[in-house]
Amino acid sequence: MVVGLQEQGFAMGRQAKPDGSTRVVRSHQHEYIWEKSNGVWVLQHRLVMSRKLGRPLSTREHVHHINEDTLDNRPENLTLVTPHAHTRHHAPERKPKRPKSRCARKGCDALIPASTGKKYCSPRCRWLATHVTRTCPWCGTPFVSYRCKGQRFCSRSCARKYERSERGVDG
Repeated sequence: MVVGLQEQGFAMGRQAKPDGSTRVVRSHQHEYIWEKSNGVWVLQHRLVMSRKLGRPLSTREHVHHINEDTLDNRPENLTLVTPHAHTRHHAPERKPKRPKSRCARKGCDALIPASTGKKYCSPRCRWLATHVTRTCPWCGTPFVSYRCKGQRFCSRSCARKYERSERGVDG
């Protein structure tokens, strides 16, 4: 019995050695050879690469079979690659590029993944697109307001003063 392999979703395969120290297990459309090392089942190609390098492999290191035969674990058939490079090699068409849209703010050329449903690339762009700087007609002070609000004055007191001056009331 290969301890832990069934829990990891591997289907049990045929024994490669009569003593049970090596097994061939089918996983993800490929067959791999598992070998018992210090009482723990390890993929044989990782063990061969570890011996070739003279050090243990980290979990962030993948071993690639050059001739694509997963049962051929000769040292000259194995090469060490990064997970990213390994995925790119075996599945270059796997993830199509997601469609992107442009940020809705004028002057910003940032791209946003279309699946997010966002109009703006950042909170700053959203703020800049929805706010405008205006000048108060009464006191001449520049102020920021929502673009769609149509606010003309910097404050209520300036608006009142302007209305009084229009009506001809001193105040």
